[in-house]
Amino acid sequence: MKRRNASITLSTLPARTIYHAVLQFTQQHPRPHTKGRKPLYPEALILTLALLRTARRASYRHLLFCLAPEALPDQPVPALGTLLYRLKTISDERWHALLRDQVVSAGGAFV
Repeated sequence: MKRRNASITLSTLPARTIYHAVLQFTQQHPRPHTKGRKPLYPEALILTLALLRTARRASYRHLLFCLAPEALPDQPVPALGTLLYRLKTISDERWHALLRDQVVSAGGAFV
């Protein structure tokens, strides 16, 4: 019987692993300081929730009420409106930098 090498993709990684990779990215590449109050939820959490939604093909409500509390129990879960607003404020360049950085560090296995 042939053994297949299971490739590591975003959908096969545990949520904790994704969160730690995104946390490392946000620490290495901090966002520039802007005027206004400090965000209540860290950017690493927002990016992780977006990646989890994509990986698990979940709706936003399923993500917030089912997946996030199970996958990241020690992290606060933002409200739906807050999550959507924060996702809207993240630039495409930031997303590309995150994915490029993680693909390079994982040897092309993150995507």
